[in-house]
Amino acid sequence: QLAWTSPPTVRKVRPAIQKRFQRPLNPGDRLVEVDGHNVEGLDRRQVLQRLSKSTGLTFTAAAGFRWRLAVREAAAEALSSPPQEEDPASGRGRDWIAGIQLAWTSPPIVRAVKPEAQEHFQRPITPGDELHSIDCGSGSQGIVGLDRREILQRLATSGGWGFKASSFDHALRSAASKALESPPEEEDSLSGKGRDWLAGLLLAWTSPPVLRGVKPEVQKHFPRPLREGDTLHRVGDTLVSGLGRQEILRLLAECKNLGFKREGSAFVDAVRESASRVLARAPTARDRKSGKGMDWIGGIQLAWTSPPVVRDIKPEVQQHFGRPLSPGDRLNTIDKQSVAGLGRREILERLCGATLFGFTGPRTGMREAEGAESAGGLLGLLRAAGVVDNDFEKEVRRSASRAMASPPGEEDPISGKGRDWIGGIQLAWTSPPTVRGVKPHVQSEFSQPIEPGDILRSVDGQDIAGRSRQEVLALLSRSSVLGFGSCKGSRFREGIRQAAAKALSSHPAQADSESGRGRDWIGGFQLAWTSPPTVRKVRPAIQKRFQRPLNPGDRLVEVDGHNVEGLDRRQVLQRLSKSTGLTFTAAAGFRWRLAVREAAAEALSSPPQEEDPASGRGRDWIAGIQLAWTSPPIVRAVKPEAQEHFQRPITPGDELHSIDCGSGSQGIVGLDRREILQRLATSGGWGFKASSFDHALRSAASKALESPPEEEDPMSGKGRDW
Repeated sequence: QLAWTSPPTVRKVRPAIQKRFQRPLNPGDRLVEVDGHNVEGLDRRQVLQRLSKSTGLTFTAAAGFRWRLAVREAAAEALSSPPQEEDPASGRGRDWIAGIQLAWTSPPIVRAVKPEAQEHFQRPITPGDELHSIDCGSGSQGIVGLDRREILQRLATSGGWGFKASSFDHALRSAASKALESPPEEEDSLSGKGRDWLAGLLLAWTSPPVLRGVKPEVQKHFPRPLREGDTLHRVGDTLVSGLGRQEILRLLAECKNLGFKREGSAFVDAVRESASRVLARAPTARDRKSGKGMDWIGGIQLAWTSPPVVRDIKPEVQQHFGRPLSPGDRLNTIDKQSVAGLGRREILERLCGATLFGFTGPRTGMREAEGAESAGGLLGLLRAAGVVDNDFEKEVRRSASRAMASPPGEEDPISGKGRDWIGGIQLAWTSPPTVRGVKPHVQSEFSQPIEPGDILRSVDGQDIAGRSRQEVLALLSRSSVLGFGSCKGSRFREGIRQAAAKALSSHPAQADSESGRGRDWIGGFQLAWTSPPTVRKVRPAIQKRFQRPLNPGDRLVEVDGHNVEGLDRRQVLQRLSKSTGLTFTAAAGFRWRLAVREAAAEALSSPPQEEDPASGRGRDWIAGIQLAWTSPPIVRAVKPEAQEHFQRPITPGDELHSIDCGSGSQGIVGLDRREILQRLATSGGWGFKASSFDHALRSAASKALESPPEEEDPMSGKGRDW
């Protein structure tokens, strides 16, 4: 029974018809659409005319109708005034509309949602979703190209709106799914870990992951601007600290809500706030040594000499620096720009927006702090020559000038680049340059020892990543401050290379009683020269260099992605002497590879064990995984004990994607059963991926989310999609 309000209101419902509705129809519900057309504002006759030809009705609960009225009222109110506040990420305005905060980007993006608003949507609305459409009399209409005023005008007469996951979310899920199938795109020079570009975000796979780059067009999808050095704190409701790359990528492939964290931002905010406060007044005290004024800035008392000198430090500030800041240290750079020659006002103005502060000791030792990266401990390892014009600095300038006029002095065997001695430090011309050797007399110029494997990060506060040899030499030829950093893991890798090179020139250090072969210490672990090499002992100090503990019995299976099984001691040492990455497998993992080989060799000598009903091809059990010999082979079943040997669970429907060989993983496209088994029988290492059907299904579903159904289903009157 309908009462002819606008829109019509349900007064009574016969029980027999309830089965026709997805949810019970109740007195007070409103008839809002007939065949997808809004009937609000129509009189009784017009509604009855539509009902006489109808195929589908849409009712909304009384609470839902009140919600639409609330949306209209909020939109009408917003129309009469400017945006309530600025959106920091986009620089546009933003407003609360009935429990949903919208930033007026194009299309508008959700910044926050009150819990009571969620009940009015079929799926949860989350920050980052985009306003997709607004209901009108003829159905939903898109809002592409409309400005704030036009959108609010439509909402003020409709009250119905549609949201979708943002295009960034789709791109992120797609990029994460793709990254799951391959190793990291590149090495992160700061941490020694890998890193990947994911939908405009460059993530280094530290724990938790650190942001190394952000494309400008991505910023609008976050409630506040992202900065390099921010850490990925959570994906959805899951905290990611302690998770590995594969686990985080799997979360990203299914979830769209990211939470980034800015470590140490409270310190940065304190510096900015105190700098802003003292800008408006004279110095708070007089410095006895210099006769200049001085002020407290974020827990550091600065005397306004040129450059400013530290006079006192509050203890809680020290955590933001790699080593303690001391009275007498100088504020040398702000955001990597020199402050030499600047007055108090100019320095304070820079501090009001600063993120990175570089201090040097009275003679040597640069210390830098930044809120975004202090937790990672990387900036604390930066070091620099002193600000005085000493013999070392003169030698750096002279040798750099000489090197500019000629090619590199020799080739660097590790990188294949050239290398030169600059002021007693041998630099390989990687990007950024890497230290290969240091003469003893140079160490006195630095507050912490410079070691092979360290990175030259900056010259006079200028970042040199991406610069050519000539550009770096030009800076060095007039330099006064060098910034070196210890890339996490770089000294460890350098130690491996040097130990391997030394072992190459001699016989094994001792005999291995278990195998009858020799064994050597290589950079903190002792290897017995079995095939592949077996770990016999491990020094505790190196365990932090590995994602999982290295144990006696583990096998060294790859050097720089190349399988070393079958190579002799000399060949393995040659590879280790130029290595950048090692892969170990646990003893159980090596036994598993042997089991795969044995099962593949056995299958080679007989036909398939049974027929695969779905494909009509044969299928075999290979070490706990049943493969159907389609192209590529598809997993039909997996025994539980096989799962422990894979980073992600293998499931029926997954495809055999690659087989390890001496030069890395190789694809198997076009290979038949015999060829695949032959490769497995000599390798034992294989890679699986989610099936192409699974990828196609996810892609099609993501695409369908952005548009109405492709066509109408004549049987149900609902839409339908392929």
